[in-house]
Amino acid sequence: MNFQQMLTGFIDYTVDVAVPNQFIDGKLLAAGAADLVLQSTPPIYGPTAQITVPYRNISYVRVITH
Repeated sequence: MNFQQMLTGFIDYTVDVAVPNQFIDGKLLAAGAADLVLQSTPPIYGPTAQITVPYRNISYVRVITH
């Protein structure tokens, strides 16, 4: 099982993605061959956004259970 296959099992879960100097949290929408896509959660108010994060930039992914 590779990283993409593992993440595919957690589509629609809330995740925290650690990248250098930043944490991104949101709902995992997709896990592609080279990157993952999140629906970000705004800190206070504002629209959500889809964020694409390349695997090479990810330190780790924490899955928040339902």
